[in-house]
Amino acid sequence: MTPDSSLHDRVVIITGGSRGFGRFIGEALLAAGARVVLTGAIVTFSPRHRSTLATAEQAHDA
Repeated sequence: MTPDSSLHDRVVIITGGSRGFGRFIGEALLAAGARVVLTGAIVTFSPRHRSTLATAEQAHDA
């Protein structure tokens, strides 16, 4: 997904964002330029998930 000016710096809150569809939607919105807040039943994210989100955020900030 390419950055979308309509999502740039918008805050998106995703419930159920720790896995499954919520997780993938969060990653896509982050890649599109939104600021994403994930909530979910799983309090800690897997190292792989954390790495994916960190990489996406670094790309967004750059």
